[in-house]
Amino acid sequence: MREQMNDFFEALEGLFLEKDKEAFLEIKADLSRGIKVRMAEGESCEAILKALGSPQEIAEAYYEDQRLEKAMKAKQDIIAGEDLVREYKLKRNSCLKRWMIKLGKLFLFLFQILLLVTSFYFLMMVLYYLIYEQVMMWGAVTSSLFSLCFVIVLKKPEQVRKRLFLVYFVGIVSFLCNLLLVFNHSWVYQGQFLTRDIELKANAIESLNVSSTYPVDISVIQLSENETAKVEIKGHIRKQDQKQLFSMSSSKMNLTIGHPRFFDWSQSMGKVEVVFYLPENTKHKSLRFNLEQGEVTLNHTYAEKINLKMKKGRISITDVYSKMIQINSQSSDVSVHQFFSELAIKNKVGKTILSDGQGKIRVVTDSGVIKVLSTMSEKMELNNIEGKNIVSSGAIQRLTARNMKGTTIIEKQAGDTSIKNGSGKLVLTDLTGGLSVENDSGSVIVSQQVPLEATVKSASGHVKWVQSQDAVSRFDLSSTFGEITNQFKEQTKDEANTINISTEKGNIMVLKKELEGKS
Repeated sequence: MREQMNDFFEALEGLFLEKDKEAFLEIKADLSRGIKVRMAEGESCEAILKALGSPQEIAEAYYEDQRLEKAMKAKQDIIAGEDLVREYKLKRNSCLKRWMIKLGKLFLFLFQILLLVTSFYFLMMVLYYLIYEQVMMWGAVTSSLFSLCFVIVLKKPEQVRKRLFLVYFVGIVSFLCNLLLVFNHSWVYQGQFLTRDIELKANAIESLNVSSTYPVDISVIQLSENETAKVEIKGHIRKQDQKQLFSMSSSKMNLTIGHPRFFDWSQSMGKVEVVFYLPENTKHKSLRFNLEQGEVTLNHTYAEKINLKMKKGRISITDVYSKMIQINSQSSDVSVHQFFSELAIKNKVGKTILSDGQGKIRVVTDSGVIKVLSTMSEKMELNNIEGKNIVSSGAIQRLTARNMKGTTIIEKQAGDTSIKNGSGKLVLTDLTGGLSVENDSGSVIVSQQVPLEATVKSASGHVKWVQSQDAVSRFDLSSTFGEITNQFKEQTKDEANTINISTEKGNIMVLKKELEGKS
């Protein structure tokens, strides 16, 4: 009731000019006396205010009386321009003020709703962990209390106004406790420690599926052929996840370390160590890993198919014999060494290193690094948008490399090489076999000790070809708008290898490489 009257007179006061404040006070006093008399007779406050009219109507009536009085004194009904401007500004400011008040109340209401939802959310988190994990989440408790106290302080209901200091006290204490839990790394749930050994019913695994939402460290240790295969698990895991850890049949095993939960953000688990003890020289059919993050180390493993999917971490594979190895990652460091297998690797922004292996290879990355060393392959495909491709000492029958913005470096490659380059840099050294290059605006540098059949096409990028002076080749050079420099003009022979270089706007430089020991 009192709040309604205060709002009514505040709105009315905003409609009066500063010079008319005394008149407003007189009107307020008269209206207040009238309201008290009518309320004493039993009328409600809302009915009285409605009968009085809106503050706008009262203010307009007052200024209309003033206008008539002024016109009668001046014997003409003329209103000065200054008064019209003042009245316009008065109405405009009044309208803006009302809208600002309404918007402020709306935002305050929405903020209170948000705080209530937050408090309820944290309360649900407390109940969830009490039921399924049998632990008290004090961080969620203090957060829920603080949000609730904040709502009460903003609302200030009649029931708690006398005890508002207690609400302030509980809110401040809960906020300080919350900060203490955060700085002490005790706000989040860290699981319960588990160590378990699981013996496998068969030494040769037909199907192994490992999935984890926890950070994991997975490794394989070789046993002698007569020992029993087993899995060792050690780490902090939710009690609910411990009940659903693994399922096993005669030669199949599913190991699931964690499931996606609604409150996953409120936990911080350390790495879970998983060690597979497998007999040596045992062939497995399928090994599958679906992981969020961690490290995977596979050594001396013989499996028909290996499938690894991990968002980020480190993957190390050494001395592996397999028909197919598939790796899919967002930003992992991938290392495959001493392999005999077909490889299909997609590593979006991570680093991929392949060495001392044999098999068909396909590696795809957006901005990562691909490094291939001492590898034999029937077919290899490297796709990189803006990263780096490095191939060294390879015997690849058919090498295809694509790099749009990054760098491609190939040296001592024996076999047919096909390269598509955008605006990146291309450096080729001591290739044997055939070479085909399609270049857009990037730079191409080729350094050769021995001649080879080559075709280089470039749009606007420059091409520099440096070759040993005793390696005889026939150069077929053409450029629409670029400059051509050729130091092998007098040494071209019809029977020599042919090197075709053509550009539209790029320059072509063919230079002699001085022999070692000569100045």
